Amino acid sequence: MNQINIDFSAAQNARDSAIKIAIDHADRVVPNWSEQAFHFLAAYLPKVETLTSEDVRDACINIVPAPPSLRAWGGVFMRAAKAGLITRHGYATARDPKVHCNVVTLWKSNKFNGARSSE
Repeated sequence: MNQINIDFSAAQNARDSAIKIAIDHADRVVPNWSEQAFHFLAAYLPKVETLTSEDVRDACINIVPAPPSLRAWGGVFMRAAKAGLITRHGYATARDPKVHCNVVTLWKSNKFNGARSSE
């Protein structure tokens, strides 16, 4: 039996390019936005066992300015994953009515300390 090899490098390059565009745009509109968002996420992780980007966006209201596009959060989560702070844990149904019950990534916090968040 022959196994088909699929080259995903073009798709990965397109993803990485789009992430960079979203982060760069956010940092131009809100100086240092990506650093603020990353540091908030890192501080939030010990409080939760699993999370979605929606959870973090809700938790950071009035703490981290909203980026011009919510897509900028993708770069923050990818950075956290590459740093070993989070790992993909499955999928959850999005709560935002605008995304029509689509699935979002469910992340596992690798920094969870067992204390429950009061948020």
